[in-house]
Amino acid sequence: MGDNFKGWTETTVGDFSPFLYGKGLAERQRNQLGSVPVFGSNGVIGTHTEALVNNAGIVIGRKGTVGAVHFCKGPFWPIDTAFYVESKPDREIRYIYYLLRSLGLEHMNADSAVPGLNRVAAHSRKILIPPLTEQKAIASILGALDDKIELNRKMNESLEAMARALFKSWFVDFDPIPGFPPHKEW
Repeated sequence: MGDNFKGWTETTVGDFSPFLYGKGLAERQRNQLGSVPVFGSNGVIGTHTEALVNNAGIVIGRKGTVGAVHFCKGPFWPIDTAFYVESKPDREIRYIYYLLRSLGLEHMNADSAVPGLNRVAAHSRKILIPPLTEQKAIASILGALDDKIELNRKMNESLEAMARALFKSWFVDFDPIPGFPPHKEW
C-alpha cells in the first residue's frame, strides 16, 4: 500500500459499516409535531416524536433513489425504503458518510421495475480505512469544504433575490434609482 497508507486497514463496506434496514413508519403514524427527522431514500420526508436511531448516522437510498447518501447529526428515523449506518465510538461517522458518497452506490441497482440498491454488492466493496485520528482529520477538512459550499449557495440565493428585487423596482415599478435623476413619465 505504500508509505502514504501506513496504518490503514483493508476491509469491506459490510465489515466496517454494515447497512441496516430502516423500519416502516406510514405517514399517518408519524407525529408531525415531533422534531425527529424521518428519512426516506431521497432525504427527509417528515418528522416524528420518536427516533429509531438515537445518535448521528447515515441514511442510504435503498428503493427509488438508489444509493443517495444523507447525513443526520442527531436522532432520526429511517423508513423501510432506506438503509442506515449507525455511529460507533471507534469510527468517525462523518468519514463514513464521505466514503460512502465516493463509492458510486447509485450504480449498484439490483432491481429492474423499482430501482433497488444491491446490499450484497455494496457490502462486498473493498475499502481502505485510516486510523481514527486520520478519519477525523479527513472528515473535518471535507466538512469545512461542505460548509463553505453551503454558505456560497446561500449567498448566491440571496444575491439572486436582491438582483430580482432591484430589476423589478427599477425596470417594472420604475422606482427612482439612487444617484440618478428621476425618470420622466412615459
